[in-house]
Amino acid sequence: MTDRIAALAMLRHALKIGALEYIPAGRKLKSGRVSTHFFNSALFVTGEDANMLMNAYVAAVAEHEVLGKIASYGVYGPPYKGTLLVYGFITTHGGANVFFASSRKEAKDHGEGGTDLGGDLAGQDIIIIDDVTTSGDSLLEAARYIISRGGRVIGCVIAFDRQERYRDDTTESAAQRVERELGVPVVAAANLDNLMELLREEGQLVWLAHIERY
Repeated sequence: MTDRIAALAMLRHALKIGALEYIPAGRKLKSGRVSTHFFNSALFVTGEDANMLMNAYVAAVAEHEVLGKIASYGVYGPPYKGTLLVYGFITTHGGANVFFASSRKEAKDHGEGGTDLGGDLAGQDIIIIDDVTTSGDSLLEAARYIISRGGRVIGCVIAFDRQERYRDDTTESAAQRVERELGVPVVAAANLDNLMELLREEGQLVWLAHIERY
């Protein structure tokens, strides 16, 4: 599920700044597949960029039939991109009833020490926030971390759902795999259907044809 208006606005902006890219020759993904479309949340670098991306995240949560009704929760972002994303989320959300948490890849050996950042996960309902996932592994790893700290994963939100098989020998997408394994919803700020709608509107039929073949 996405908020269509927020999703299309975010994708238009992503195209404008090059965070959503058409690569005719293709680019190899973490999954090993070669794709002609590539989304990079690290290119949302200005305040305007961040507002576009975060508004789409917040709208996706607010519009969801389950997540949108939860009054108080934490958002966890896997290191390193996720750390920035969750801080941006709570800043845009603006509510005192939502807190951020993240972690370090390596334990800090001075100061407060450890790997934990932000709020305490123990006993809390937690939404995982990440940018994209091609296999679902990063979301599942984040869920294991949260559970190890005593938190409860209630959902996952990603910036862009590629809506493709997470493995060649299955029909499941990465989002569907995570939903099955964790038993929680996975929602996206925008997805491939939104992108295809935008490409039709803008007459980018060559790119659209590449996606349909892919």
